[in-house]
Amino acid sequence: MKYVLDSSVALKWVLPEPDSAKAMQLRTDFQNRVHDLVAPNIFYVEVAHALTRAERQRRIAVSSGWRLWRTIMVDCPVLVDSFAWIQSMSAA
Repeated sequence: MKYVLDSSVALKWVLPEPDSAKAMQLRTDFQNRVHDLVAPNIFYVEVAHALTRAERQRRIAVSSGWRLWRTIMVDCPVLVDSFAWIQSMSAA
């Protein structure tokens, strides 16, 4: 099955939050090729922004954002052109 991965779910891979266990199971399923994941091409920016915000709020150690970003990007989903996707949805 194919799922659209929201950056907030991917953040649960590296940050202890409610439903982190479910997010980790989704990641494991993706790694085991049970599911396919896609995300809009702004995914990597959204993740970076959220980790920067977490650093500023001191929810994570300052300068750990880059390491956590790379951890998420190891299992980065297929990125799709979000503008083209929106156009295709409006044509349907």
